Amino acid sequence: MRRSRRKRGEAGQAPPEHAPRDWTGLEVGVDVEVQLPNRPAYLGEIDAKSPDSKIVWVISKDGSGRKMYGDWEGVSVYRLDRPRLSVYR
Repeated sequence: MRRSRRKRGEAGQAPPEHAPRDWTGLEVGVDVEVQLPNRPAYLGEIDAKSPDSKIVWVISKDGSGRKMYGDWEGVSVYRLDRPRLSVYR
């Protein structure tokens, strides 16, 4: 049996459809909107982030827990002080 592997771009980079996000401006404690690819957005709070801002941990406001996201996953995280139009779950 052969395992399927996710395709990678050149030199181990993420595929272009999941270009890295810039999360350097997100501070711990900031309220955010998280938009996952092909899923409804949800509200949360930045709980922690890596020193290089490539990974963030978000605690959801709906009680579904804490989740970790990498900047290569195609997830968009927006500060709530910025106006956005979305559908929340």
